[in-house]
Amino acid sequence: MRFFVCLFISLSFFIYSCQNNEKPVFDENASQNDTNKVIELLILVNNNVISNPKFAKEKGNEAITLAQSIGYKKGYVNGLLNLGQVYLKGNEYVMAKRYFMSALMYLKENELILLEPKCLGSLGIVSERLCNYPESINYYESCRKAFTKINDTVGVIKSQINIGNVYNALGNTSKAVSVLLEAIRMSELINNENVKGVCLNNLSTLYQEMGKNDEALKSFFIVSEITIKSADSSGLANAYNNIGITYQSLKNNDLSLKYYLKSAEIRQVMNDKTGLAISFNNIGSLRYDAKDYKSALDYFKKAYEITEETQDLLPSSKYLKNISDAYSKLGKYNEAIDCLNQSLSIANKIGASSEKSTTLNALSEVYIQTNDYELAYNYFKAYSLYNDSLNVLENNKAIEEMKGLYESEKKEQQITKLESEKQSAKLTNILLYGFAVMLVIIGGLIFLWQRNKSIKNRQNAEYRQSLIEEKLTVAKLEQHNLKQELQYKEKELVNMALYIIQKIEFIELLNNELKTLQKESKEEKNEVVNKLSQLISANVKLDKERLDFQLHVENVNQSFFIKLKEKFPGITENEKKLSALLRINLSSKDIASIYNISPSSVDMNRYRLRKKLNLNSDENLGEFLNNI
Repeated sequence: MRFFVCLFISLSFFIYSCQNNEKPVFDENASQNDTNKVIELLILVNNNVISNPKFAKEKGNEAITLAQSIGYKKGYVNGLLNLGQVYLKGNEYVMAKRYFMSALMYLKENELILLEPKCLGSLGIVSERLCNYPESINYYESCRKAFTKINDTVGVIKSQINIGNVYNALGNTSKAVSVLLEAIRMSELINNENVKGVCLNNLSTLYQEMGKNDEALKSFFIVSEITIKSADSSGLANAYNNIGITYQSLKNNDLSLKYYLKSAEIRQVMNDKTGLAISFNNIGSLRYDAKDYKSALDYFKKAYEITEETQDLLPSSKYLKNISDAYSKLGKYNEAIDCLNQSLSIANKIGASSEKSTTLNALSEVYIQTNDYELAYNYFKAYSLYNDSLNVLENNKAIEEMKGLYESEKKEQQITKLESEKQSAKLTNILLYGFAVMLVIIGGLIFLWQRNKSIKNRQNAEYRQSLIEEKLTVAKLEQHNLKQELQYKEKELVNMALYIIQKIEFIELLNNELKTLQKESKEEKNEVVNKLSQLISANVKLDKERLDFQLHVENVNQSFFIKLKEKFPGITENEKKLSALLRINLSSKDIASIYNISPSSVDMNRYRLRKKLNLNSDENLGEFLNNI
C-alpha cells in the first residue's frame, strides 16, 4: 500500500506536468472558432475524468471528430490522449492503451514532437498497470530520451522516477535506489526543490521497505519542509502520511497518529477523497495494532465508504478485508463473513489475484472460529488450489519478464553497437550466449523453487485438512453425546412422572379404603386405620416429589422453552409446562393427577394451547411440540 500510494502520486505528478507543458498550436487551415471549440471540449474532458466519465467520453469523441474534420492535428492527438486518460482512470487499461497507441502513431506521422513525451509517458503508465514491466521500462526510457531531445530536464528526471518505481515493482531494489539517486543529483544541478522532493519521497519509501526507517524518516521530514515552502498541499499530506507509516513501523503510536491526523486534515480541506481514505485506513490499522478494535472498525468503515463513493474497486476490496478483521476480533463473525464475501466478489470482478487469495484464506480462518469446520475446509481447499495455480502463473510471468528484459538489453546492445561501431561481433555473440545461459539457469532455479514451494504448500494443506477433519469429528462426537444425554433425561422425566402418578393412584386407593371403613365396626376400624396410617406415612413426600418433578421438567426442557418462547412470544409459564409434559406423551388424566386438577381443566388448557400455536384440528399437538 505504501509503494502504491507513492507511485500513484509520482505518476499523477508526471501526467500533470506533461499537460502543463503543453502550448496551444493552431493549424493554418483551421478557423479560430473551431479550434477554440476543440479546446473547450478538451477542457470539459479533463474536468470530468473522475466525476462524470461517461460525459467526458462523449465530449472527447466530439473533440476528436471536430479536430479531424478541420485538420487540427494537435487537437486530434490531445483528444486521443485525453480519452485514453478517461479509460485509464476508469481502470479500463486495454482501451486506454489503444487510444495512447493511436496518438503515438498519429503524432509520429505528423511530426508533433512536443506531444511525444506525454504520449510515451502515458503508455508507460498503462503498461505498468497491466503489470507488463519490461514494456513499461521501454516506454519510460523512450519518454526520457524524448524529453532530452526537447531539453526538458524536469521531464527527464520524472521519467527517471517512474523507471525507479518499475524496478522496485520487479523487486530490483538496488537498481531502483540507483536510478532515484541519479534523479536527485540531476534535480540538485538544476536547483528544482519540488522535483527533488518527489525523488526523495520515492527514495524514502524504498528505505521503508528495506527496513531503514531512521533514514526514511529523515528524508520524509526534508520532503515536508520542501512542500511547505512550495505550498504543495498534496505533497505535504503525502509526506505526513509517510512519516506516520514510519513511526508506526518504529512502534511510536502517538507520533504516528499525530501525523496521520495531520495528513487527513489537509486532504479533507483539499477534498482529496482517495488520499483521505488512505489516511483513515492507516489510522484504523494503528488502532487495530493497539487492540482498540471498535475504533479501528469505525476508521476502516470510513475509508471503505469513500471508495464506494469514488468507485475505486481495488482499495474497496482491501478495506473490506480490514473491516472483516476488526469484526472477527469483536466476535461478530457473521458481519466478518459478509465483508469477506463482498471483498471476494470485487476481487473476482477486477481480477485482483492477490486479494482473492488472501480473502479465501481469511474466510477459512473465520469459519474455523465459528466451529463450522466443513465450510472452513472448503474455503481452505479453494485457497490452496488457487494459490498453487497463482504461483505457477506468477513464475511463468516472471520468466516472460526476464525474457522481455533480456530482449530489451539485447536491443540496447545492438543500438550501442550501431552507434559506436567499436563493439566486435564476437563479443556480442558471447554476451548473447551468456544471457541465454543465464536465462536457462534462472528458469531452472525458478522451476526448482516452484516445485519445493508446491510440495510445502501441499504438506501444509494436508496438515490443516487433517486438523479440520479431527475438529469436525470431535464436534460430531460431542453432538452425539449431548443427544444421548438429552434422551436419558427425557426417559428419567417420564419415569418420574409415572412414579408420581402411581403415588396419586395409591392415595386414591387409600381414600376408597377409608370410605369403606366408615361402614365397619369400631374394633375393625382401629386395626385397619393403624395399617393405613403406616402406609400413608411411607408416602407423605408426594408434594416434595411434585416440586422435584417440576424442577426436573424445567431443567431438561430449558432449550425447548427458549425455542418455544422465540416462536410464540405470548405463551405463558403454565402453557410451557403443559407443552413439556405433552412432549413425553402423557395423557390428560396423567397430567391432571400430577398437578392435582381435573382432566377437563387439562383438556381446556390443551385447547387454548392449540389455538395459541395456530394448529388445525387434524394436527397432532405432541408431534408438533417434538418438532420444535
